[in-house]
Amino acid sequence: MASRLAEQSRQRAQEAEQRRREADLGAELARVLLRAGDLREALPTAAARLAGALDLPSATLELQVREGDERSLAFPLREGSRQIGTVLVPAGTPEATLRRLQERVTPSLEALLAGALERDALLVDVVETRALRRSDVLKTALLRTVSHDLRSPLTTILTAAGPLGSATLADDERRELAGAVAQEARRLAR
Repeated sequence: MASRLAEQSRQRAQEAEQRRREADLGAELARVLLRAGDLREALPTAAARLAGALDLPSATLELQVREGDERSLAFPLREGSRQIGTVLVPAGTPEATLRRLQERVTPSLEALLAGALERDALLVDVVETRALRRSDVLKTALLRTVSHDLRSPLTTILTAAGPLGSATLADDERRELAGAVAQEARRLAR
């Protein structure tokens, strides 16, 4: 009876240690994947942490659909019905480790990877929005400049053209106004 209780206690302690390691792994993967400037560059580091936590010689994280082969087993990472990545572990991985990976590690890894991908998509949107905003500012400035460049000659032309039809206007004044109209028209033609 005492040996059975000791064995149960030992198993519970081992399971508690595994759960602690899994929680630490989740926190570490969150730090690596969510703080990464480039998600693809962070994947090898995250895979190394995963391999270390599961006592595996290696692990690979990919952002693409991959199939296992004679050397590796593949675990798809999904967001809803869409596969967003794959975890590859060595083919000789013990069954208990595969179960831990499938049941406890993969769900949190899926959520972290989905969050990191969403963050990357949002960053792309922010960059595009900033570029569009800058483009709009430039367009507005250009339109204001063109508008001003058009208004000045048109105002001069209209101001000078009005009196040209007057019978009381002296010839030298008429020539001066006609010259101003011609000069501003040439300015517009540039």
